[in-house]
This record gives sequence, structure tokens and C-alpha cells, in this order.
Amino acid sequence: GTSSDVTEEELPALGEFHGYELLRNLDGGGMAEAFMARKQATGETVFLKRVRNKSSVKSAMDREMRIYEKLMRAGTSHVLRILDFMRDEEYTAIVTEFADGGDLQEHVRARESGLSVSEAKEIALELAKALKELHSYDVVHRDLKPQNVLAFGGHWKLADFGISKSTSHVVTKKTFQQHGTLGYAAPEQVQGVEARP
Repeated sequence: GTSSDVTEEELPALGEFHGYELLRNLDGGGMAEAFMARKQATGETVFLKRVRNKSSVKSAMDREMRIYEKLMRAGTSHVLRILDFMRDEEYTAIVTEFADGGDLQEHVRARESGLSVSEAKEIALELAKALKELHSYDVVHRDLKPQNVLAFGGHWKLADFGISKSTSHVVTKKTFQQHGTLGYAAPEQVQGVEARP
């Protein structure tokens, strides 16, 4: 999730979900619901994403949870830390750290003349290290775009693993091929060929 100018203390809750106050609806651009939320027990600001169990994107959320679990076990430093998983009769949800620095798209747009060469290089190198680490754990992101690169604690982290895949699993069908974001997806995704590191 990403930040904005209003602090969470100023926001009236939109509702409650399994011990979290939903503070702001964040449009993730997908079919999942995304929120800036506050954990009621601690007051911690978090990112909460949920999908309805009967929705067509439930399998994507399950895949994202498996990828996050794998990355958390591996101890990667390039993704937001998972804080909670929840399932009930209606929803499946995931809770991560909240990206206090916004996303890369917002970061670039906030600068009239764009990024300096040195800053662009620094960000690109950090993302290259993140991708190298993901690939070493047999994970291909498949939706790398500025909105999925989030600033947290002075570092850039990768988010949204909804169409990611683990290359160590045998692929019996071409799941999520030809999915991704136009202008950012790798050519093989557009062509319907399996995406690899």
C-alpha cells in the first residue's frame, strides 16, 4: 500500500475487518479491495488487501499468498513484510507493512523534470538486486511497473505478486500468460510464451 498527505489519525474508519480498522480505500487498479488500515490492538498502520472467495481473482490471491510465504521463509529484504493472512466465509485477505513513501510512479510525477540520472541509476540498481533475489528463489514477478515499486524505510520494495509465479512448480497450463500491464510486460507475456527470469 502507499501513503498520502492525510494522517491515519485524521481518518474516520470505513469499517472493521478481523481486528483492523479500514481507514482509506486504495484503488489498486485490480479486482481486489485494497485499504490503508490500522491494527486495533497496536495502532500500527498497515496495508490490507482482500478478495471475495467467490470472485474470479481468488486464485490470484491464493497464488500471491503462497509467493509471499515463500519469500518470507527465504528472508528476502526486497518485499514488504507480511503481517497477517485471514480467511473467513466471505473473504481471503493479506496484510503487509504500509509503504510510507508512496510508489515509484508518484515519486517520478512529483518531480517536474523527472529523476536525476544518479537517482534513476540508484533506483534501477536496487530493483535489479530485488529481481535477482526473487529469481534466486524461483519467483518471476510478471507485473513489474512503477505502481508496484513502493518506498518503505528509505528503500524500494516490490509489491503485488498476484500474477507472479514460482518457476520451481511444474506448469500444466499457461496460467496468467498474456496478463500483465501493457507497456511494462515482458514480450513473452504478450506473445503467450512462458515468462522466465
